[in-house]
Amino acid sequence: MRKLFINDQDERFFREYGYVLKDLIPLDTIEYIKKEFALLKPDDGFAPEQSVHNASSYHCTFLDTNSDYKRKVRQLFSEYLMPHIETVLNDYRMLNGSFYVKPLGKGRLEIHENWCHLQDLSLTSVTAWIPLTSVTRKNGTLEIISGSHKLVPSISTFGGTHYFHDFEQELEDEFFEPVDMMPGQCIIFDDTLLHYSRDNSATEPRAAIQIEIIPREVQPVLYHVDEQNHPGELEMLQVNADFFLSESKVSFADLKRKLKSVGMAKNVNRKITIEEFRNLLTAKRKAAKTVTG
Repeated sequence: MRKLFINDQDERFFREYGYVLKDLIPLDTIEYIKKEFALLKPDDGFAPEQSVHNASSYHCTFLDTNSDYKRKVRQLFSEYLMPHIETVLNDYRMLNGSFYVKPLGKGRLEIHENWCHLQDLSLTSVTAWIPLTSVTRKNGTLEIISGSHKLVPSISTFGGTHYFHDFEQELEDEFFEPVDMMPGQCIIFDDTLLHYSRDNSATEPRAAIQIEIIPREVQPVLYHVDEQNHPGELEMLQVNADFFLSESKVSFADLKRKLKSVGMAKNVNRKITIEEFRNLLTAKRKAAKTVTG
């Protein structure tokens, strides 16, 4: 099994609970990024309007249509954040990074797993999430279900089936816990860990950073759903870091034509019931508690 973290204690905790929360980013680095952030000019002005191409009320760098802005964000994260993150991860690299900005009274992020970019599902990709201000449930911090990572076979992708689709409200009501964080803290979590966030009900916009991180040796893909032509399968389309600069919320429908196919994979996605979810999560948490004593 490929090791994720350099520190053995971090590795054990991550394997059992699906995340690690660390004081990782120097405060002077956070302040520098906040100053640079104030100078950035995405096409949506950090306050997107919901439309046929965009169902979200939050700003996400990847979804924006300004490639120059996205290039500046990638350089900023590469130079000032990844050197700190790389001190705790075992030979991982950045695939993409985005600012997520919640305007006042908006910004709900749906329950989801992050898109899978791995051909080998025995490997693990992670996300680093870093707030630029103090975050709580009030201003829409990240909320997670501890231990929900790799709970069932799953390949998350645009237009794919979510195994939890039939009981999302129960998940929100019973299982999610907010991750309150201060500037300088970073949560690194398994991309299959269930997470979401609420609308920002505070008095200021809330800005945070999300960085997608993959094993250095991995050649990433995007899984494509086409049940009509490939029932029971998902097509793997080759992507690289430049994909996240050139594509946006208005181009997803045309990805199949532009990206090279590198093969097919079995579609392991299936819906389960809330009872199955409870039983699987309970068993996993019990096993983790036994291991950690």
